[in-house]
Amino acid sequence: MFDQDTRNDLELIKEAINKELPDVEAIYLFGSVARGNYRKESDYDILVLVNDLPDNKIKRISRIRYGLLGKIKRPLELFILGTDELEFSSPFLYEVYHNHKQIYGKDVMSRYKDIAKKMRPFVLNGVKVGYYV
Repeated sequence: MFDQDTRNDLELIKEAINKELPDVEAIYLFGSVARGNYRKESDYDILVLVNDLPDNKIKRISRIRYGLLGKIKRPLELFILGTDELEFSSPFLYEVYHNHKQIYGKDVMSRYKDIAKKMRPFVLNGVKVGYYV
């Protein structure tokens, strides 16, 4: 599915996340790399789902990203959400649900498939401009 460099990078990312964050339920790759239509300059879009949001979430994201500098081949965009935050429809949830690869943990997304399935993209002149439920 992924080339060796990507597999190595994802393993390093999983290790860094689990070292920094307690109580990780799942880690998902989404976006262009998950879809397979990435370019040379594409980044890794990673969603981490936890039962309880950690204190200093921004600081923890920074430490994870800083710790991976020079070790992975692509930039990293990292998002941390509590599993309870998936109960509400959002464009972000739509994107992750429809374009994700689980790389660690439990299949948490399947618990929220009914919410994600209700969302539809709003397209104007061939361009996705928003979402509606």
